[in-house]
Amino acid sequence: MANLELTDPLYWALFAGVVLFMVIRFRKKQPVGPTRGKAISIKGQQLRAHLGPNCPLACLFEDGKLFGPDYHDKTPPPLPHGPGCECSLQPNYRRADEIFQNKNSLNKPVHTEMGDLSPSELRYYKYLLIARHPDASKEQKEEYQELASRVEVDAAGRARIETLIQQGTT
Repeated sequence: MANLELTDPLYWALFAGVVLFMVIRFRKKQPVGPTRGKAISIKGQQLRAHLGPNCPLACLFEDGKLFGPDYHDKTPPPLPHGPGCECSLQPNYRRADEIFQNKNSLNKPVHTEMGDLSPSELRYYKYLLIARHPDASKEQKEEYQELASRVEVDAAGRARIETLIQQGTT
């Protein structure tokens, strides 16, 4: 094969061809997301329990679970779970742009008997309810007390939640 020099037109033609090939190849490898304007969504149902100190343990464990053909759990459990159950199934839709752009519609405040709680306050409240539930096993109480201690909640929110739980159990 002939020696190609920097001034040779064949060298520049080959160089341009290789660059063009690489550009085309790497463009095709980019991840493909949803196209704009299309409203693709995942449909399902979310189980919501009426959280409070007198909420049954089964309801506490099931609260917030998602059910539907696109989720791990396909069919929701039969309701009511047992005596005292006030759970309900609510429709839940997640848009494709929320999923692909890591926007989570589930991070909105949730209305409870205490008012609106942030997702971390709600998690702390639920963990404490399980940890202090009379039907929970010793292992469950220890596990959920540990989980509650790891949730980042401001001091005012922590005090408000613990006061409500104390009032409900006395």
